[in-house]
Amino acid sequence: MGMDIIEIPHEMIFNGSMIKATFVNSISIDNIKNISKRAILCPKNEHVQKLNEEIFDILDGDFHTYLSDDSIDSTDDAEKENFPIEFLNSITPSGMLCHKLKLKS
Repeated sequence: MGMDIIEIPHEMIFNGSMIKATFVNSISIDNIKNISKRAILCPKNEHVQKLNEEIFDILDGDFHTYLSDDSIDSTDDAEKENFPIEFLNSITPSGMLCHKLKLKS
């Protein structure tokens, strides 16, 4: 194999639900103390977003959506055109929140 490829042994590959395996069907607002002791680590923010959406679907209650600012702080119109709003809303750099933040109440 090439130097950039790592072969993962078959017995280490998990094909089930990470959410069920991690939280053992105990995801609820009432059980928040136990839930906060567990975590699923993901290599990319887009994977985190997908898991968060699945967990939101499991939880009862209403949620609120908060949006980030989506503009460029510049007086140069040409610079503003280089960064369309759709692009600003789609990027998920490490260390920054996503454009759309959903919180359950």
